[in-house]
Amino acid sequence: MTPYNGAAITGLAKYITNNNDYGGSAGALNTHIRNLIDTIRDVSYRRYGPEFWVAQITMGSGTAVGPASVDGLTGYYCLFGALAVQAPAMTFHAYLRALDQAILIKLYPGQTASVNGTIHDETFAIAPADDWVSVTIFHELNPRSNFGYNPPPIGIYAQASGDKFLLACPALMGGITPIDDNIGVVAGYNSWPG
Repeated sequence: MTPYNGAAITGLAKYITNNNDYGGSAGALNTHIRNLIDTIRDVSYRRYGPEFWVAQITMGSGTAVGPASVDGLTGYYCLFGALAVQAPAMTFHAYLRALDQAILIKLYPGQTASVNGTIHDETFAIAPADDWVSVTIFHELNPRSNFGYNPPPIGIYAQASGDKFLLACPALMGGITPIDDNIGVVAGYNSWPG
């Protein structure tokens, strides 16, 4: 993930396996992380699991690159998936939570999104009242008629300098892959020892 326009990324806190919140002894969960786990895991499966960090992104003061607009809101480029060689079809998944004001997720040509199971084909907003949102972006490109590294698999826009949002469990996969909104950490081929 690449910050833009002066945005800053910090580690908010991590999900702790055997956490105190659900009967363990390894440490208490941050409130936002507990809320995410409560959203995606049944009660009996919240104490243990793969550990992961949640990133907090704070918008900078820059306004470079054309703004994104939807529903009367205007946002400026804040965070995007790194520009790298792209497969003709990719799937990006993450959990997002707006903290101060709504953030905007810009969809580029060839992209559609599943947002908590609802399909979008144009730019959409995530408001603080939405709590944690499961976002899956399906990205299909014709290799003959694109640059092969741009547009990024996700583009997030924030409205004002200092606005904060959270990002958890980002994953980029080759191909178009249906993702369960409750997946949490997405396992990669390098997750298993050889």
